[in-house]
Amino acid sequence: KRVLFFFKSDKLIEVIQPLYTFEVELTDSKGFFKCHRSYLVYLPYVDSFSNTEIKTKSGRCIPIARGYGKAFQDAYFALMFQE
Repeated sequence: KRVLFFFKSDKLIEVIQPLYTFEVELTDSKGFFKCHRSYLVYLPYVDSFSNTEIKTKSGRCIPIARGYGKAFQDAYFALMFQE
């Protein structure tokens, strides 16, 4: 399996390791959320979202898995409006 990392600078890094090898470390870091079994998103780079999709500041559209919409919204607002 390959994992693609898309950076704000439009840089792309491809690694040959499954996503779960990065998942725990990244989701334990502030700002990452697993919105789908195949996607982790960095919350500060979210431009807009609905219950089914996230649009990043770079224009990419990322799906939100069924049942993750509320959890994503809670995580997003908790991070964006923390004091």
